[in-house]
Amino acid sequence: MLRRPFLLFLLFLSLHITAQIDSSFIETSDLESVIEDYLQNEESESFDYNTLNSHLESLLKNPLNLNKVTEEDLKDFGILSDIQIFDFLNYRQNTGAFISIYELQSIPSFDNSTIRKILPFVGIKVQGVTIKEGLFQMIKEGENQLFLRWSRRLQKAKGYLSNVGESPNYLGDPNRFYLRFKHSYGTKLSYGITAEKDPGEEFFKGSNANGFDFYSAHFFVKDLSEKLRVVAIGDFKVNFGQGLIIRNGFSTGKSAFTMNIKRNNKPLERYSSVNEIDFMRGLGTTLKLTKNVELTTFISRRKIDGNQNIELVGELEEFSFSSLQSSGMHRTIGEIEDKNAIQNLTIGNQLKWKSDTWHISANTLFNQFDQPLILTQRVDNQFNFSGIQLFNFSLDYSLLFRNLNFFGESAMSDNGAFATSNGLLAALDQKLSIAVLFRYFPKDFHHLNGQPFAEKRAGRNETGLYFGLEMRPFKNWKLNAYYDFWENPWLGFTNDAPDIGNEWLARLTYSKRRSMEFYVQIRNETKSNNLSENQTKLDLPVERQRFQTRVHFSYNLTQFITLKSRVDFGTFKEENIQIQKGISMYQDLIYRPKWIPFSFTTRFAIFDTDGYDVRYYHYENDLLYNFSIPSYYNEGTRFYLNVRYRGIRNLMLEARYAQTFWNNQSSFSSGNEEILGQLRSEIKFQLRYKF
Repeated sequence: MLRRPFLLFLLFLSLHITAQIDSSFIETSDLESVIEDYLQNEESESFDYNTLNSHLESLLKNPLNLNKVTEEDLKDFGILSDIQIFDFLNYRQNTGAFISIYELQSIPSFDNSTIRKILPFVGIKVQGVTIKEGLFQMIKEGENQLFLRWSRRLQKAKGYLSNVGESPNYLGDPNRFYLRFKHSYGTKLSYGITAEKDPGEEFFKGSNANGFDFYSAHFFVKDLSEKLRVVAIGDFKVNFGQGLIIRNGFSTGKSAFTMNIKRNNKPLERYSSVNEIDFMRGLGTTLKLTKNVELTTFISRRKIDGNQNIELVGELEEFSFSSLQSSGMHRTIGEIEDKNAIQNLTIGNQLKWKSDTWHISANTLFNQFDQPLILTQRVDNQFNFSGIQLFNFSLDYSLLFRNLNFFGESAMSDNGAFATSNGLLAALDQKLSIAVLFRYFPKDFHHLNGQPFAEKRAGRNETGLYFGLEMRPFKNWKLNAYYDFWENPWLGFTNDAPDIGNEWLARLTYSKRRSMEFYVQIRNETKSNNLSENQTKLDLPVERQRFQTRVHFSYNLTQFITLKSRVDFGTFKEENIQIQKGISMYQDLIYRPKWIPFSFTTRFAIFDTDGYDVRYYHYENDLLYNFSIPSYYNEGTRFYLNVRYRGIRNLMLEARYAQTFWNNQSSFSSGNEEILGQLRSEIKFQLRYKF
């Protein structure tokens, strides 16, 4: 008799504590590691991660109902691994509805650290937002946020400098300006605008007479009625299946979170970021046709950047383009000529049959350009897509059976090429979970928007098999490991021969509730690439091996002070070239007092590597919703300081200073981005106002 009142009291207490949590200090340590691992594999910093955790702030005020939350909701959550999501759904299916959040302790893969992270965002009975609330009420009663940000590098790059009698190559100044307005009502309604001017771009003059170089606007609403589940107008993201034919936004790859191999985000999501390429612009909707059938459909028409070619045929001009541009930069005359040169029409549909334990979806995608894509002919790209339109079709599925989760997607492009990706998540017992994924992407499989789980983001010319495991041998201890094997049957841009590669990782973690986390990680990757110092007429592919080891320690010294320390050591081997070595270490101090309105985070790092091939990506705390993941290499130091002030009601002011100093170099970067000297530094200011 006393059980339910007592549990309800504990629930009330926990939700009261949740309401006191400062949303600007959302813990993102798992996210940090995933992004670092992603960059280490991609060998590129060209993706957008600036708003990855903004969704969590809405959930603070409107927690997820544990008895209603779906697999897609939990994936959007961004904190739980795929195996934890699987265990959660399996537990709820077998035991029935939750009556207390403390039941989370009974889920096999939910340790104390995981439960502590998600408690602010979940509950049993959610008050406030309901399906009965109308659109105008949500517009009237929602919360508004205004962001203004300015940043610039303090040293001028070569592109801003002019020779005698010549103009600078960059037409604009080094300032970066960012503006964002968003209105939100919990997680049901969001609308707003985002605008950005990149360094080197003109502002209120020349090619940008109307101000910013990039504008984005969105209107996104969920659950307007039982039938109308989602409406997206303006800019939005699309995610179908396992990403074989379309997936917008950031997608995790291989990482120390070895169970995260399944894609299962919602088909339509709002977009308010500043990646100028990876989104749709138009109209999208999800309709609930019957109890178990949903239809998602969208149409997008937008202009994108491309290298345009003009050929005279008699007196007529024929237009084509040789490639799409993804940088989003419009600083030089050439970059401005490529801006919005191509018009892209995209139409997609998803028909999904689903229940609590399974779903199957039929997906179609049609892309059309206003002029043909004619590739610059090379041996490696002769099987790639060219032409004016492309059609894709796929089937994806997920089946939850006892302690097994089968999932996958198979797709075709209109040239008849067939691709597939299929996986299994299995919770063998409370201490051991495994993941397996097989992928087959032929060299002539065509897609324009896909991002499947793979070694290379291109999602073609690859066959691979991935094994992952997560063990909890003792209390507070966890072992994550994976082994991935793949082959590329055809040539690549940097590999003039077919290739076979493999990669493995192991991380042993010890965590103590609320006080500390310690882990040791080892990683090794072996694959071929063209010889970097090739002296022959033909490029010679040789084997490359990158080995890295890491020791990381995080400790809450007090309730308000956190210390983070890390040491990385690694080597890089290439045939016929001397082995390269490198070491990096840093110390973070995070100070977040409650009795004064100021807080700050700072880092000092030392690194010494033999070059770029021995580099380390380290997540850096930055301004709110604006992350930095620079690579540390060469010989030098790295320092940054972030300061936050919250002494004025509804107003947050932030500032950041960061610098890199190289002892063994006399310049940074190359081309127009070259900075002469040993120091490169940046300053940022940001204002957030809620009303």
